[in-house]
Amino acid sequence: MRASKKISAIEYEYGIRKVTRSGFLWCDRAPDSVCDHSLHITDLKPGDRITKFVMMLDETDGVSSGAAATRRFKTLAARSYSQLRAEHVKMWREYSGKSSVQIPDKALQYLFDLSVYVSKAH
Repeated sequence: MRASKKISAIEYEYGIRKVTRSGFLWCDRAPDSVCDHSLHITDLKPGDRITKFVMMLDETDGVSSGAAATRRFKTLAARSYSQLRAEHVKMWREYSGKSSVQIPDKALQYLFDLSVYVSKAH
């Protein structure tokens, strides 16, 4: 895990069952301080706005290394929130619109829908 006050970001890599994942936490405001796992912004005033992005990638996203994940993150971080949100909503609509399963039991339907979501969100 690496934290950087200069770029207002935390980058980390971890593995689960032989799949390497990279994650990023970035904000659009320079932090007052950083530690291994957090960015500290202490001078916010009422009405101030801050945008925070969290991204997790692995081989299933076409990213095979930490360097590739960093490049992907920088590309995404250069976009506006509106652009990212529109892409995100479109991706989930396309994913969830490919098929559906209807289960009469509401509790089982919820568990099924949750498992479909978790499979994509990994």
